[in-house]
Amino acid sequence: MNTITLPIGWDTLQLWMLPAAIILISLLTGILLNRLVSQRLRAIPLSESMEQAHELFVHAFRGIPILWSLMGGIYLTTRTVSLSTNIQQFLASALLALVLLSATLVAARIVGGLATLYAKRAQTILPTTSILVTIAEVFVFLLGALITLESLGISITPILTALGVGGLAVALALQDTLANLFAGLSILFSRQLRPGDYICLSTKEEGHISDINWRSTTIRTLSQQTVIIPNVKVAQSIITNYSFPSPQLSVVIPASVAYDSNLEQVEAITLEEVNAVLRETMESPPQEEPLIRFHTFGDSGIAFNIIFTVHEYSELSPLRHALIKRLIKRYRQEGIVIPYPTQEVYLKNH
Repeated sequence: MNTITLPIGWDTLQLWMLPAAIILISLLTGILLNRLVSQRLRAIPLSESMEQAHELFVHAFRGIPILWSLMGGIYLTTRTVSLSTNIQQFLASALLALVLLSATLVAARIVGGLATLYAKRAQTILPTTSILVTIAEVFVFLLGALITLESLGISITPILTALGVGGLAVALALQDTLANLFAGLSILFSRQLRPGDYICLSTKEEGHISDINWRSTTIRTLSQQTVIIPNVKVAQSIITNYSFPSPQLSVVIPASVAYDSNLEQVEAITLEEVNAVLRETMESPPQEEPLIRFHTFGDSGIAFNIIFTVHEYSELSPLRHALIKRLIKRYRQEGIVIPYPTQEVYLKNH
């Protein structure tokens, strides 16, 4: 009669087969639940006003069912395997900490999302920037960490005391970071700079504000380049905001014509060309009519300003380009002279 010799360690392997199966099943169940919950939540018909809040909660719980299901499997595993009391207590504490930290992650996602939604609905009160979301999430994580430590029986009083004592050293070590953080908060709550605004700094950097985070302000130039400026530099700069309080602005283009020009003809032709350029380059021309204002008897001719309105600063460059080309062509056709700078010198004989 033949005998079967079991491999070495078979008893040990057989002992761990059930726990491994429980963990594997719990992981697969979590993946299935995560997909199922996401699909069910997205299938709920909602009004347009509730759609953003719905997406917020879908994002907040993304991946969490997998983690919770896996932790449930690990907890069941600890009940099927003979472990020492110390190991069981350690695993129970670790699972409790994971539950609390995962709940903190969900809360941080929800709070950060709500902060973004609130800022979008109240742009005049608070602009939507990543620094606002970061501060809200950091606050929730700190609160969750303190609750987790307290739940594990770790007293947080010595930690708070140590933080208070070491606060000065940390502040000195991170003074640049803290300076940028508070400068960013100052920019945020002043409500004079908002994402989307077109600004020009005294150091000549200009473009649309993309974001204001805890360290820097990001500007996107018209040539689609990214300029990253520390918040302290922005707070200390002299800034021209072409979008505040309104993105619509008046543009003044200086010009001049010769002294023998018919000024009524110059005014009529110039206004005609300005209106033509506005119609061609803008989908909806502004309601304000362009103006011509003669203002100076110059050395070479009569100077005047062409004044018109654009919806935002980024429209100015292509519009000015097209206008100058059209005016040069039309003035030449009509015989209107744009004078070169000249100066007459009279010599008197003694």
